[in-house]
Amino acid sequence: MSMLDWLKRKKQTSRAIERFWRVVLVSALDEELHRTDARFGIDVFWKAFLSNRTGYRMGVPVVPLRELYDGCRVAIEKKGGE
Repeated sequence: MSMLDWLKRKKQTSRAIERFWRVVLVSALDEELHRTDARFGIDVFWKAFLSNRTGYRMGVPVVPLRELYDGCRVAIEKKGGE
């Protein structure tokens, strides 16, 4: 069963699938929900959100990603990377 089919079976709305599940699972599994086996999606959800008491916490940047990761770029360049 695909992860998309499993989410629909669990009565997740199209909006919840698109705005939450797809964002989390496609980024974690690098595959679309209709082509992902449900066991892999459930495993990601379990490990990310249920494996510890603070797993539900999520961060959302309030600055552009370029600005957020600029410190990483500087550190990499200092070591000769690009």
